[in-house]
Amino acid sequence: MYIRSITDAIKSVVPQTSFISCTYHNSNLLLTAPHGGGAKPFYIRDRTTGIRIRDTYTRRLSDILVSLFNDKPSAILADIHRSKVDLNRNLMEATDGDTRAKAIWHDWNDSIYNYKRNLLNTYNTGLMVDIHSHNNNDEFQLGYNLDVYNYNRLRNNKIASVGSTFSTLNNGYSEYDMIFGRYSLGNSMHLSGYDIFRPRPGGETYFNGGYNIETYAGGGLGAVQIECPVSILEYDLQGVAYALYNSIEIFIHEFVR
Repeated sequence: MYIRSITDAIKSVVPQTSFISCTYHNSNLLLTAPHGGGAKPFYIRDRTTGIRIRDTYTRRLSDILVSLFNDKPSAILADIHRSKVDLNRNLMEATDGDTRAKAIWHDWNDSIYNYKRNLLNTYNTGLMVDIHSHNNNDEFQLGYNLDVYNYNRLRNNKIASVGSTFSTLNNGYSEYDMIFGRYSLGNSMHLSGYDIFRPRPGGETYFNGGYNIETYAGGGLGAVQIECPVSILEYDLQGVAYALYNSIEIFIHEFVR
């Protein structure tokens, strides 16, 4: 953590060629963390709209998670602070029109686009896991680009009015199986002892997915946005990383072929 703070401080004052850390492996799993960066370059204006706080612990969580896999996943991680660029929003909302911020936004999105293109040239299917954190409660939120109505309709009736970000995996399994079934991410996390948020009409805010999974899911690439509670991460970072690793491994073994 101390080393990361020093790195962030250096990147805040010394102009960088990139604030996006990309590690590519021969893998059909991609981990992304858009809001975990801490660098605040003085030469990029602060954003004046939208959410500007950092997703605490997600950069460290991502580093640990990558290290756990024997077959290393590809990873695209942000070092830039969200107050400068929001890498889970469209271009204008993400940058407030700042030219240097736009360059970072394009770097991030070009990296994901190129990974997806290369992945689909090699594999039939793949999985993108977009990692975030929140302060709403002690529950993990898994977003599949389904609103509260369709989330609950799929859960209760095994059918939704719209497709989720798993709908193009084309693996012969139903979206219900992939989102709520025995080998789903949510069920595996639950079996590891972590609570999964169940949205309901009029209830707490449900983070059902942002720009990244909405934009890049499709064509054989499934995507999920995972919101981890800060209240759990601050004392159980290793445990959360291992549970996510195990859940992702189970999901890929069953559904990503």
